[in-house]
Amino acid sequence: MKAPDAPDSVIFLDAQGVFAALYGRDGEEGIDYECIERINQLAECTNSALVASSSWRQLGQKNVIDKLVGLGFKREHFHPDPCTGTPKDERVEEIREYLERHPEIKRHLALDDNKLKNGPNETIKVQSLKTYPDFGFTNRDFKEACQLLEQQREENAKPDRAQPNVSHPLVIADP
Repeated sequence: MKAPDAPDSVIFLDAQGVFAALYGRDGEEGIDYECIERINQLAECTNSALVASSSWRQLGQKNVIDKLVGLGFKREHFHPDPCTGTPKDERVEEIREYLERHPEIKRHLALDDNKLKNGPNETIKVQSLKTYPDFGFTNRDFKEACQLLEQQREENAKPDRAQPNVSHPLVIADP
C-alpha cells in the first residue's frame, strides 16, 4: 500500500526504544526488525504516513529515509515531508510545529519511549504512545496504536456540535 500524496494521518517515529534497543540486542546496532515490521503494518492498516521524529533526522531527510528504508521500513510509507523540523528542547514542540505546518493532518500518533507531555494551554495536543525501551514497539502497542488512531478518526467524523445543522434551513412563513 502506498501512502497518499496528502495523507491525513501520520505516525511520528522515534528510533531509540521504539525499534532500536537502548541497551543493545542481537542484530545490527540493536535494531529490532520485528518492531520495524509491526510499524510497517501499523502504517498500512491505518493508512498513515511515517515521519521521522528521532534524533536520526539530523542526518538530513534523504540520509535518514535511506537509512530507515535500509533497515526495513517501506519508502512508500513516508510522508512527502518525512522529518519533523529543527530540534527543540522537547520533541513534543517539534511535532506540534510539524502539525501546524500540515493542517491537512487530522490524525496523528507519536511513538516514543519517553512520555510526551502537552502543556495545559496548547491548542494542538500531541497524541502519543509510550513504548518501553527494553521491548520496543510490541504487539500490545500495535493494538493500542490502532485503537488510538481509530478513536481520532471517529472523533473527526462527528459533526461539530458547536455548529447547527444547516442542511435543512428553518423557514418561517408569514401567517
